[in-house]
Amino acid sequence: MIDESTSMSIDGLKAYEAGACDVLRLPSTMMPEVIEQVQRQHAGEYVEMTALGTWYVGFDVRDPPFDDDRVRRHSFMRSIG
Repeated sequence: MIDESTSMSIDGLKAYEAGACDVLRLPSTMMPEVIEQVQRQHAGEYVEMTALGTWYVGFDVRDPPFDDDRVRRHSFMRSIG
């Protein structure tokens, strides 16, 4: 079995091509040239799917400038606006 960190890497791609795994998840952060190459080389096997995910950003609110509630509100509003 190939763990998730390997399955989302060049090593995972090599393992897939060697027949060591049946499914490979390519991260959206992988270089576009690599994705295009995989699409060409494995055209009959390549399937693209969307996935749900949750992302967050954490920061220490005890230290400046984020210890100021006004700064935090402004930063949050800029990030979603």
